Amino acid sequence: MTCTFLGGSAGSWLGTRAYVQLGWGAVCGLIALAALLALAAYLVGRRGRQGDRDASPSRSAQRGEHPCCRVPFCATHKKGTGQVTR
Repeated sequence: MTCTFLGGSAGSWLGTRAYVQLGWGAVCGLIALAALLALAAYLVGRRGRQGDRDASPSRSAQRGEHPCCRVPFCATHKKGTGQVTR
């Protein structure tokens, strides 16, 4: 909650400062920069997890986790198969 509040506050403050100093073009540029940073963080994080998943998909099942999402098995997952029951 605290991080969400701080991020929203910082974004509001930066957006206001950009508008006052440079106008709408700066606000749009700031939004584009934030979107690119978020995309880069997502892609870097995804690449790091991809290697783990490809190396040994059965290791998750041995630890009692669902192989695709790495959460503990529950009633909706068929243990060891990676299939979701309905």
